[in-house]
Amino acid sequence: MAKGFVPSAYFKKINTTTLLSEFYQAHSILGFDAIPESTPKKDAVRQMAEFYQNIDPSQRIDLEPVLIKIAKLSTKTGARICTLLATEKGIAMDLSEFVTATAGDKVLYYATNHAELLDETLFLTEFYENKGYYTYPSPHREIIELESKLSSLTNEFETVLRKETRGRFSFIETKVFDNRFHLLLSFEDYPKITPSVNFKEGILDRTTTMRPVKDVYFIYHPDRNEIDIKYAGSKKERDLCLETFLRINFESQLDTKQHLYDIQMFKDKTFTLTTNGAKGDLLSWRLQSLNLLFTESKQTLRLIAPKGRAMSDGVDDMWEIIENLHLTDRMGGIELKSVGLMLRFADQTTEKGVLNVNANITSTSCSLGNLSSQERLAKQILKDSGIDLGFVEKAVE
Repeated sequence: MAKGFVPSAYFKKINTTTLLSEFYQAHSILGFDAIPESTPKKDAVRQMAEFYQNIDPSQRIDLEPVLIKIAKLSTKTGARICTLLATEKGIAMDLSEFVTATAGDKVLYYATNHAELLDETLFLTEFYENKGYYTYPSPHREIIELESKLSSLTNEFETVLRKETRGRFSFIETKVFDNRFHLLLSFEDYPKITPSVNFKEGILDRTTTMRPVKDVYFIYHPDRNEIDIKYAGSKKERDLCLETFLRINFESQLDTKQHLYDIQMFKDKTFTLTTNGAKGDLLSWRLQSLNLLFTESKQTLRLIAPKGRAMSDGVDDMWEIIENLHLTDRMGGIELKSVGLMLRFADQTTEKGVLNVNANITSTSCSLGNLSSQERLAKQILKDSGIDLGFVEKAVE
């Protein structure tokens, strides 16, 4: 469960206290002056926390909900989404005078000057901080078509979930961002017994019943004709939600398609990724790891390429390990169970101007998502290289 606002934890994210002073002034709270940059971080955090604790209680009550949002968004992902939303709306951020601005500083800047961005950023950040999406192919639809079916989709989800004896309510929120359709389904789950304090009698009640709320995240990518879904419950429940989404929005059914990848080609010392047709700022790539299965003995071995400044690109480092272990002539009798790649992209939103995208690939899965342009480009490179074989029907066993 997410925590509320914790001053000592949040103020560690602030480097530019001038921004904090401006934020307080925007909320009619005076008396906080920027802390000199030479002040040790520990002392600066203590001063910020002490000032906050001494704010008039009535003002602090009004301020805390805003700070809860800001603290939750003060991550690299939150700052990035906020910046992209601002760019989408034609809002420019001028932090050139603040050389040491952190993600927390950037979010605080927007919260002070463009508070209308916070709720949208909060909604989208939930999608982009989720990992482990399941991707499924779909027919093509324009986003406007999906938006026109929201009422039907809401009614259908309520019908389906009530058949499962869940709660009475389900809610749908949507947002179009980066030319992608984001939909969050929230619904009441089965009732659960949750201990709680009976304040009237001052006792612990261990029989309190409540219905927790569960979330299902959907992202439709019209440029890829793919749906991403993330749900923390069972596969059966996830598939029920995905089937409903497909049926109402695409007049399509959930079938037995699976995504396949050919990773055995990495057993070829001369193999290289096809990057000539890739659009974007790919700088380099390298083979980071291999999981080997010796087919006769059924033994496994994991190989990891060296790190550091001396590392080379492509497959050279890995093949040096293979040759040193005298495995070159045995590769024909070895099956690759998984492959780890790293692709380096130019990205001016990072401090070093470089973003590393890691991909772990097996014959039926790939850790790459669809959420960042770099990940999507990496997936296209896998497809152009013949590694990504696409969605195919499962073979009958």
